[in-house]
Order: sequence, then C-alpha cells, then structure tokens
Amino acid sequence: MNDRFLAPALAFDRVCHRYGEHAALDDVSFSCAPGEFIALLGASGSGKTTLLRGAAGLLAFDQGAVRSPGSGDRRTIAMVFQSHVLIDRLSALENVLAGRLGYNPRWRGWLRRFNREDRLLAIDCLDRVGLLSHAARRVDTMSGGERQRIALARALAQQPAVLLADEPVASLDPEAGATVLRLLRDCCRERQAAVVCSLHQPSLALEHADRVVALRSGCVVLDAPSSALDAAALAAVYR
Repeated sequence: MNDRFLAPALAFDRVCHRYGEHAALDDVSFSCAPGEFIALLGASGSGKTTLLRGAAGLLAFDQGAVRSPGSGDRRTIAMVFQSHVLIDRLSALENVLAGRLGYNPRWRGWLRRFNREDRLLAIDCLDRVGLLSHAARRVDTMSGGERQRIALARALAQQPAVLLADEPVASLDPEAGATVLRLLRDCCRERQAAVVCSLHQPSLALEHADRVVALRSGCVVLDAPSSALDAAALAAVYR
C-alpha cells in the first residue's frame, strides 16, 4: 500500500468553481501520493470533470489552489480523455510522439521531426500498452479499446508525475475497459506516478484503485482506502 504521508504528487487545497449560479466544486481538498491510484466517483454533475480539467490547467478555479512538485510546468501532468483525442490520419507512433511536443521546439512538431530519443521513448510506451506491432497503423483503423491504449501511451510519453483520466473506460466494453485500468494501475506503480481517474462504476474502483474519493454536488463526501469499502458503501455515494 502506498504511503499517504509522502510529499504529495498532487494536492487540491479548498478548490471552488462555479458556472453561473451553480457550484460545480465547493471547498474540495485532498491529495494524492506518488504511486497512488485514486478513483474519483460521483454521479453526473458531481464535479469530477471540472476537478480534473482544473488540475490539468484546462480551466482556472475560482478559489483555492492545485499544487504539485512541478507546479507551473504543465508537462508534469498528463491527461487521458474519454474521447481519445487522437489524430485519425496519423499512425499510432505519430500520435504517441505528440506526448513529446512540450519538450521540443514547435517546428519539430509541425514537421513531425522528432529525435531518436523521443522515438525510442514512444516505441517503449507503445510496447508498454501492448501495441508495438501497431506502430505504423493509422489510428482510425483501430478499435475503441486500442485507441484508448494509444491515448494512454501518448500520456506516458509525456513522462508525467501525475496522470489524470476522465472516464477513460466509459465508451469501452468491459474487457477493454479492464485492460485500460490495469495498465493505468501498473504504470502508476512502476513509474511512481500519481493517478486520479474518474469512473462511473463503483466495482471498478474497488478492483483497481488504492483509494476512493467521491464527490456529491461538488463536495467530497467520501475519502477512504478501497480496501476499507464495499459495494454498499459506494452505492450510498449516488443516493
């Protein structure tokens, strides 16, 4: 089990955010240690996506702060989206190399002229998600599960300290979804990256996560090790 008393890889400190009159997040505080996998649960509209987008720098919270050892360097935080966000006409390898854009001059990205070290890293990331043999294939010829694994490989190529995943298995069949979550968990432990992954399915949180943080109406209503929880405890989150 991960030591939660290590210096956190990611910490939310009294975060608040509103959309008009609606409080999407209301005084949210919790932290995630290096190598810890947190499942973020809650019904639709509970604030999960807003929290992850703020952590990724895709929106600015109204109040509070997000802290990580690399604060200010967005390359240390990677995000996997529900909809993959891949470039269909490019190969798997070219999509994974997009994870290296923040480490290179813009012209390299425009011309897709990455150096040998970046290419070797991208190949290693494809191998890690079991898709090295698909490196030259266009991603629009792949299944949904394969595309999500390419998106994960791209995030790993960024070499993040924190990996955020917003409903990464929502559109996948159970087998493909379980594969993606196992890869997230294994990469979390092997690379000591902190993972915060929003999910709709409590059973997946119990199976894959070290810890569960649940939101309701923008507030934290549960924060506990998954080993101390059961299906009934998580079902109460949605009442």
